[in-house]
Amino acid sequence: MAKDKKSESANLGQLFKAAMVLDAKVDAAKLAVEAAMDERSNAVKAVSVANGGDNGPFNFRGKMYTIRKRGVKDEDGELIPGKETWFFVSIGDKDVTNIE
Repeated sequence: MAKDKKSESANLGQLFKAAMVLDAKVDAAKLAVEAAMDERSNAVKAVSVANGGDNGPFNFRGKMYTIRKRGVKDEDGELIPGKETWFFVSIGDKDVTNIE
């Protein structure tokens, strides 16, 4: 029976190592997502700037959008001066309950 426990322990060790190797992939994916979000924010800001600072509404491919920005906070919850995230907000893209 001791042999089975040792075998299980070895298998557990291999599984643990395999799981830990995936941490690098997760970290790389997080960095890629953050970079893509920064690029998107810059692109949305560029639309607003090109439109003279007017944030819409815009009609794009049959949907209505406005542009909003939100301040970015540090780990203490304090706003970082000059750092913002720009994003599109869809207008009228919600299910509505009709009341008669």
